[in-house]
Amino acid sequence: MKFSVVLAQDLLLSGIIASPTVFTSDVAPDVVEGSNSDNATDVLTGRLKSKLCFESNQSRFCFGKNHKSCVDYMNKNAVSHNKEENIAYCSFWCSKIKSIDDCRTNKKKFNFHPRWACNGHKYC
Repeated sequence: MKFSVVLAQDLLLSGIIASPTVFTSDVAPDVVEGSNSDNATDVLTGRLKSKLCFESNQSRFCFGKNHKSCVDYMNKNAVSHNKEENIAYCSFWCSKIKSIDDCRTNKKKFNFHPRWACNGHKYC
């Protein structure tokens, strides 16, 4: 009987330790900034109350801190996306976003369609 209690506690603790955490301090944690080979346009999916507040070329997802460098980076590293999607991604993330209107306008303007909505985030 004691063994099953210990086993149950271990399983519960390992589930808590292994569970993903939600962040709120910035757009995404450093872990997300890796190669983004899984789905680079969806870096905010499941991230509740992320803050979108940055000037042009200042987002942590604007790789190289300019549009051309970002597109070059994405073309080399985002294997699941085509060149048009990479251009849309970089156009969005390298633009100024300070409000929900900026987010919505830029998503339409650059034909950027991530799995998250602009209204689910905080702004400046």
